[in-house]
Amino acid sequence: MAGNRKFVGWTTVQIVDSDGLEKRVKGMAMTAPIHIKESGGMVTLTSDFPRADPIRLVHLTGSDDDYVTARWQAGHVDSKGSGHNRLICALKTISAKKSFDEQAKDDCHVFVGEAHVPFCANGYDCPVKVKFTTSEFKLVTRIVKVEAEIPATMWKEWSEYHEALKEWEKEMKDDHKD
Repeated sequence: MAGNRKFVGWTTVQIVDSDGLEKRVKGMAMTAPIHIKESGGMVTLTSDFPRADPIRLVHLTGSDDDYVTARWQAGHVDSKGSGHNRLICALKTISAKKSFDEQAKDDCHVFVGEAHVPFCANGYDCPVKVKFTTSEFKLVTRIVKVEAEIPATMWKEWSEYHEALKEWEKEMKDDHKD
């Protein structure tokens, strides 16, 4: 891992409607831990999702009205949704129909996207590659793995920014104690 520092993080993948609203049915959102691998000047953030669980899944629909979104965050899972300052990267929203068709082509079970790293300079101009792996179980195509490849230099820049944010938050808490 970069710098031998311990890291904890989470990937959340969601299927949303054309208004960007979370769908409230089984298989439309899931969160999984991030595992980091550093190799060849790249840092890969990998999250695995269950392949055969009938309840815990991310169902890739072939609907024209659905979209795939994802967020990678450092730290603990925050159910209040206030983890914006822990954001590593966010997927550029992609069509579920396009993704479904891409992964079904030649039976490859893979579709790709791009994510932005907003806490890095030019983070929106230099998207990182994201690869989704799918699997079919009981006639349901589900996302089973997500991998975001971040250049090591960008990862270092994000890490430094993240550390500065944590220091600033600590100072703000200390100021409020007085």
